[in-house]
Amino acid sequence: MQQLYQDVLKAILILDQDGKRILGKYYDKQILATEKEQSAFEKNLFQKTHKANAEIILFDGFICVYRSNVDLFFYVIGSCNENELILQSVLNCFYEDFYKNASNMDESKSVQQQKQRKQTKNKIERRISKGRRIRYVEIEKLVNFFPAVPERIPWSHERRDELFKSLFV
Repeated sequence: MQQLYQDVLKAILILDQDGKRILGKYYDKQILATEKEQSAFEKNLFQKTHKANAEIILFDGFICVYRSNVDLFFYVIGSCNENELILQSVLNCFYEDFYKNASNMDESKSVQQQKQRKQTKNKIERRISKGRRIRYVEIEKLVNFFPAVPERIPWSHERRDELFKSLFV
């Protein structure tokens, strides 16, 4: 079953409105082996399809089935002798599942957020305290706060009292 799936599909792509890859999965590593070849293929594919009103195109020896909505372009790519109906059904399932999961958020933002969640962990700063790591959140107003040391201030007690009264009244 795994081999059949890989023979049918060559790639699944999601591109943004500028033609940049948001998500891409290439199943045939021999045809578009390097990242440079993949990005060139995606750029040319986007230029050919972003203004067209078709759903299927023959491009560089591949059958490309695509669908667009607002700011995202969905592509399913198969070999030139593949059945278009199978590729179209894969695209429809992928498209509907994507929008079912991302229906409440802006399309490209939700995809980028999901991608960032997988790639990076929560970046919470930690400090060592008695051999334990603790999490903290910096308060912007207090980042540069350094309390005064009484010995370094040459003011008298009366002058300090006046200052505190003016601050808290």
